[in-house]
Amino acid sequence: MDQLLKIKAYANREAVPIMQDEGCDFICNYIKEHQVKSVLEIGTAIGFSASEFAKVSPDVTVTTIELDIDRHITAKQNFVDQGLDNRITAILGDAARVEIDGEFD
Repeated sequence: MDQLLKIKAYANREAVPIMQDEGCDFICNYIKEHQVKSVLEIGTAIGFSASEFAKVSPDVTVTTIELDIDRHITAKQNFVDQGLDNRITAILGDAARVEIDGEFD
């Protein structure tokens, strides 16, 4: 089974909110059309949307912030399982308080 399908199944089974397909498709198309290279996501959950964003192009990087430790750990493992851990930076913390260096598209 495809990794993203596994993540969706897990989200459904465990009642973890993830981005709906239509919203994710919209943002992925935006990333393509506007040649976005650096994405900041607030609310990682288990890493579904960050994975989708990173898969748009091999030169897209994602920084994503999650407050829940268990979801953060699951997301990080999902990124490793997909070989995306080198392009997705997962930060554990409160997005209102986390300080992030860099600029995002």
